Amino acid sequence: MKSNNGKLYGSNDSQDKMELLPNYYVWIYNKVSFFLKRRIADLGCGKGFMLRLLSEQGNNEILIGLDGSETNIANNIAKDLKKVVLLHRDMQNYDYAELAKKKIDTIIFLDVLEHIQNDEEILLKFYEVLPAAGRLIIKVPAVKLLYGTVDKTSGHYRRYSKKELEEKTRKAGFNVLKLEYMNIFGVCPYFIKNNILKRTSTFSRTYSDRSLRIMNYLIVYLQFLDRFNPFPIGLSLIGSFEK
Repeated sequence: MKSNNGKLYGSNDSQDKMELLPNYYVWIYNKVSFFLKRRIADLGCGKGFMLRLLSEQGNNEILIGLDGSETNIANNIAKDLKKVVLLHRDMQNYDYAELAKKKIDTIIFLDVLEHIQNDEEILLKFYEVLPAAGRLIIKVPAVKLLYGTVDKTSGHYRRYSKKELEEKTRKAGFNVLKLEYMNIFGVCPYFIKNNILKRTSTFSRTYSDRSLRIMNYLIVYLQFLDRFNPFPIGLSLIGSFEK
């Protein structure tokens, strides 16, 4: 998890735990791949799980990974891949014009917006640096009523409703291409750990390695079933937006 000042919430264990869930990143990729262009910046890239997948799956001209953690950049699993440029930057004080100079046409912002106190300001910055028809991919925690101890430990200022995320991106100037809930199956476990048991660690760290490996196997089937979710709810919101 990344904070707006570039530090990690909890420990680096959270990133290590997520490495046990490669199918989760495939699920995210499948949700947004249609909207990706060829010059991509993954902001708050962590240890590079999505960067590696993008490199494997896409015909990209350039992939930029930016993170506020020097540890994540130093140990990034995408650092030796072709076309990947890694930057250690403080996202709160970063001059995003650097992305415009590199002609980035797609910004990926996965599970980072909730860590930023002034989220509307950073959405405006993204709008300013993207070219016409540039794309913004966002994933955030959903369902405001779920907000609790795990969110606070993870450094989340908020969880989002679909209406709120749509309004804030539109206010920044973006058009909504697609915005949907993701992972209805995670809502119940999260509610129990976050709101009943009141765990004080990041969500991934509430699971054993064995549990995460089982979950990784199940994701192959869960992502298929999630398509038929009849309810306006999910653990996350994932959206594609255009300038």
